[in-house]
Amino acid sequence: MLSSKGIDVDAIAPAVDGKFMSAFVRGQKPRSSWCTPARERNSARSKIPYLRWLLRAIYWIDLVVFLGFGVYVFSQWQWNVRYLVGIGIAVASFALWMVARVQLGKSFSVRAQARALVTTGLYSKFRHPIYLFGELAFAGLFLAWGELIPALAYFVLICPAQIVRSRKEEAVLEEAFGEEYRQYKASTWF
Repeated sequence: MLSSKGIDVDAIAPAVDGKFMSAFVRGQKPRSSWCTPARERNSARSKIPYLRWLLRAIYWIDLVVFLGFGVYVFSQWQWNVRYLVGIGIAVASFALWMVARVQLGKSFSVRAQARALVTTGLYSKFRHPIYLFGELAFAGLFLAWGELIPALAYFVLICPAQIVRSRKEEAVLEEAFGEEYRQYKASTWF
């Protein structure tokens, strides 16, 4: 490119800062991945380009639903024992639910995957604290709301789904970590 115009490219390239500019002066495509267009990087990682964004949305949907429902229930303020106990359960369970998510860290995924076996914090007592405290948080909101039919419908549909999901996760973890996971499973609850 520049050499055709009488410019000594080999003399200029070493003085140019960074791989990108050096490649630009030489008229070559840069070899490093940091300047590869995002579209090319993502398509190399997955066949469906927007799957990662969809999974992130699913990751947060339970939290958004809980907070929206919580705002609605909280707006229906009542001074009775059922309401106050329900709100107390919901707030405490929500806090533990978020602690469990933080403790799981990068091992959290929408689909069952065996990235690492987390056995500290809440995970030292419960195998599935996210499911446990998430369901308790919703139970607290339903108790505070005081509507029986929607609560029953929620728990008839969601609790069995969470149990099935937890069993799938356990199978994946047992296959990946073997005896270590079986010992962990024997020493924890749900």
